[in-house]
Amino acid sequence: MECALVGGVVRDYFLGCPLKPDFDVEVRGDFSVLKTLLPADAIELKYKVFKLSRADFEAEFSLPRIEKFKNSLGFSHSNFTAEFDKNLSYKKAAKRRDFSINSIYAVYKKGKFEIEDPLRGLEDLKNRRLKSCSKNFEKDPVRFLRAIRFSILLGFDLDFELRLKGKIVEPKYILSEAEKSENSLLFLQKTLELHQEPIAVEVEAMYSYGFRLNHLKEIKKYWFMSRELKEKITELTGIKTKGKKSSFAIEVKRLKPTLLTHDVLNFLEQLAQCNEFEYEFLRYQQRVDLNWDTWRKLNEISVDYKDIEPSQRQIYKWTQILKSKF
Repeated sequence: MECALVGGVVRDYFLGCPLKPDFDVEVRGDFSVLKTLLPADAIELKYKVFKLSRADFEAEFSLPRIEKFKNSLGFSHSNFTAEFDKNLSYKKAAKRRDFSINSIYAVYKKGKFEIEDPLRGLEDLKNRRLKSCSKNFEKDPVRFLRAIRFSILLGFDLDFELRLKGKIVEPKYILSEAEKSENSLLFLQKTLELHQEPIAVEVEAMYSYGFRLNHLKEIKKYWFMSRELKEKITELTGIKTKGKKSSFAIEVKRLKPTLLTHDVLNFLEQLAQCNEFEYEFLRYQQRVDLNWDTWRKLNEISVDYKDIEPSQRQIYKWTQILKSKF
C-alpha cells in the first residue's frame, strides 16, 4: 500500500507558508484494507473517502479515481460518477483535481518522501499561475469560485479564460467560498466581474443561507472602486444608499475613522506612489473615479486646524492621517 500527501499542505510547503493541520492523503491499495487500518471513529464519506478528526489535525484518506461528468444533467458540483483504480497513475489521478498547484504529490517510500509532479505544478507555483488540471474544470462551477478565492489568497494569475457565462452556481457555494476568502468583498467583486450573465437571483438567495449583510455593507468603505461597479453590486445585493447616485463619489476629505481600514490605507499608500501614467491606467481599469489633477489637488489642501468647525475636526484629523501617508 502506497500513501501520498497531496493538495494544500504540499502546495503551502513549497510556498514556504505555515502548514495547516489539514491533510489530504491518496492511498493506493484495497479499500477493504484501508478500512481495517484506520481507527474505528474514522467517518466514511462519499466516493470511498475516510475522514479522521483529532484535536490537533484532520485528515482525509481517498483512493485514486477518475471522475466522469454526466453532460446530460448540465453543470453541477457533484454531477459525476467515480471509477476507482488502485493502480491508477499519478498523472491520471491528478486530472480530477482543480489546479496544477494542488496536484503535487509527496509520496512516502522507504521512510522518506518523493515528489511526483505530473502536471508541473511546481513550475506554476514558481510562475504564480493558476492552471486547471483538465477540461472537466469548466463542468464544475464551484471550481470557478475557488479559482477566484485562490487568486485573491495567493496573488496568482489565472492561466485560462475564466468566465462563468451563465452557469448556475448555487448560492450556498458562493457563500461558502466567500466566507473562506481572505477578503469577502473582493471575492464578490471578482465574481461579478467574471460573470457574463446577471446573478441577482443567486446573490439575493444568499440571505436565505445566512450571508451576513455587514459583509456587503463593506462596499461603502471602498470609495476608490468605480461608481459603475459599486452601483452594480448594490443593485444586486439590495443595499440602499441615501441621496443620488453621485453619493458614491466619496472624497478623501469626507472619510470617517470607521472607513480607515487596513485595506484602504494600504491602497492609498500604493496609490500615492503612482505617477500620472500609472494613475490614469487605474482609471482606465475603473479602479478609481477621481481624475489625476483632482486627486493631486485634493492632497495639497492645507487647512489650519483652529479654523475648522468643532463638529468637523474629527473628520479633519483623520484626513490628516491620510495625508501623512504621502
